[in-house]
Amino acid sequence: VYATGVVAFSAAPTFGDVFRLLDADSTHCTACHDDSSPAAGLNLNTEAEAYANLLAGGASAMVIPGDAEGSILYQRVVDADRPMPPSMYEMMPDSDVEMIAAWINAGASE
Repeated sequence: VYATGVVAFSAAPTFGDVFRLLDADSTHCTACHDDSSPAAGLNLNTEAEAYANLLAGGASAMVIPGDAEGSILYQRVVDADRPMPPSMYEMMPDSDVEMIAAWINAGASE
């Protein structure tokens, strides 16, 4: 069982689970981070591109496997001062944020 602050998962979430959250009807990440003009150069258009781009860059990557709190992706979805997605879109529910944290902390496997 993988447990985070409020949610327990019977198995570590996969990146497929996380990508479905990021893409959620283009109301979360892919509304701005698509292939037409990816905000901050971060293209999350397809599952393969998203995984490669989130983990690219080693220690400066958006995702540091095993360290949700040290990962920029997690920091941005929990930061009330600089929220992602921006306020014009619906914020991620806590359960979605917890799934992202569980995926990262379990090693961020594909």
